[in-house]
Amino acid sequence: MNTLPFPSLLAAVLVSFMGALPVAVPIRRIFAASTAVLSALLIGASMMTLSVAADVGGAADPWAGFLRIDAIDGWLMLVLTLIALMMVWAAPARDVSDGVLSGTMFLCGANLLAHASSGLSGMAVGWVLTAVPFLVGKKAMAEAGRSWMVPLLVSSAAFLVPAVSMAMGATTETGLSPVVWVSVALAVVLRKGLFPFHGWVVKMFEEVPLAWLAVAFNGRLGSLLLIRLESNSHGLPEWVVDAISAAIIVSAVVCSLRALVEKNPRRLFGYLFIGQSALVTGGVVVANTESFTGSLVHWVMVAASSSGLLVILRLLEARMGAWDGVARPGLAVGAPRLSAMFLMFALALAGLPGTLGYCSQDLVLNGATEHSFPMGLALALTSALNALSVFRIFTHLFLGVNVKKALVIPDLLSRERWPLAICLLFLLGSGLFPRAVVQWKPSPAIHDRPAHGANGHH
Repeated sequence: MNTLPFPSLLAAVLVSFMGALPVAVPIRRIFAASTAVLSALLIGASMMTLSVAADVGGAADPWAGFLRIDAIDGWLMLVLTLIALMMVWAAPARDVSDGVLSGTMFLCGANLLAHASSGLSGMAVGWVLTAVPFLVGKKAMAEAGRSWMVPLLVSSAAFLVPAVSMAMGATTETGLSPVVWVSVALAVVLRKGLFPFHGWVVKMFEEVPLAWLAVAFNGRLGSLLLIRLESNSHGLPEWVVDAISAAIIVSAVVCSLRALVEKNPRRLFGYLFIGQSALVTGGVVVANTESFTGSLVHWVMVAASSSGLLVILRLLEARMGAWDGVARPGLAVGAPRLSAMFLMFALALAGLPGTLGYCSQDLVLNGATEHSFPMGLALALTSALNALSVFRIFTHLFLGVNVKKALVIPDLLSRERWPLAICLLFLLGSGLFPRAVVQWKPSPAIHDRPAHGANGHH
C-alpha cells in the first residue's frame, strides 16, 4: 500500500474536531468553523489532486497507520466537508448562538474518522462519536425528546460486536459467526431507520437541528459498513442480504406512501430520507457492478440535494417563526429565489432528466431489477412517490395563495445564496456530463452477486 507524503487524513480529522471547540463570540465561532471546514476541504482536495485515491490499494497516513484513503472514501469525505461548509455559511444567527455549528463540525469530524479508518475498530469510534452532539447539546436540543436516542445508541452497541470480533480475530472458516452477522444487520437497520424502526428517524427530523441531520446521516455509515464487509474475502451471507433487502422493500413502500399524506415539512423530509436511504442501501446489498456504482453516485446526489433542501427549510423556519404546517404561506411571492432553489433541489432529488439524480436512479433501479424484481419494483415505486411528495410540499409552501394573502419573507442573502448555488451547479453539471461521476469505479474486490431465479432463490 502507498503512503501519503503528508499526514493529510489525520490533519483533516483533527481540524474538523478543532472547529467544534467552544468560542464565546458568535462571529468568531463562524470564523473558526469556516476555517476548520475549509482546511479539511482543501486537505481532501489536495489528496485527490495527487491521485492517491485512484490507486487500487489506496494510501495510508504516515503518522496514523489505521487511517487510509481509497477511491470511495476519498470522494465521500470531500462531499461531507462540502456539506459541512454549506451548513456553516448558511447557518441562521440562532443556530450560531445555540451551539449548532459546534455540533455540525463535531459530526463532520466523526464521519471523516469513520470513512478514513482502515478497519472496523476506528470506524466504530467514529460511529459512536456521531451520537455525542445529540446527547450533550443542551441549547440545541433544549426542546427535543430523547426516546429516539434508544435506537441510535443500540445501533452503536450492535456495531461494536463485529468491530471487536474482527479486532480479536474471532472468525470461523466461513467468516464471521451468525451472531456477529445478526449484530451487523441490526446495526444497519437501526442506523438507517429501516422498517420497523423508521419512526425514530422521523422523530429526529421533527426535533433535531437540521444541520446535524444533514451531516450525520449523509455520512451513510450503515452503507459504508456493508461495503467494508462485502469487500472482504467472504462477503455478506445470503441470509443477511435477504433480511436487509426485505427491510429495504418494506421501508421504501411504507415511507413513500406515508409521505404522500404528511403535511409537516420536517416529518415529510424524514420519510423522504428513509426512501432515499433505501435506494442507496439497495444498490450496495445487490452488489452487481451497475447497482453498486449507481448507489455510490446516488449517495453523492442525495447528500447534495437533501442538504440543499434542509438548508432552505431551516432558513424558512428562521424567517417564518411558528408555523402550523397546515396553512399555505405562499412564500414564492416574497422569496422567489428561495422558491426556485427549493424546486431545483427537489427536482434533482426526484431524478429529473438533466440532473445527477436521473443517472444514479437509472443505474440503481436497473441493477436492483436484474438482481430481484420485487426490490426493483419497490425502489421504482419509492422513487415515483417521493417525487410526488416533494413536489406537493413545494406547492404547499410556495404556491396556491392569493398574492394579497401571501406571507412576505426576506429572500436569500448573499452568504446563503452562494453555497446553495454551488451545490446546485454540481447537481446540474454532473447531470449533463455524468461520465465524470459514473467513472467512479467500485472496488475490484466486490463481485457481482448472483441474481434471483424465477423461483425466488439464489
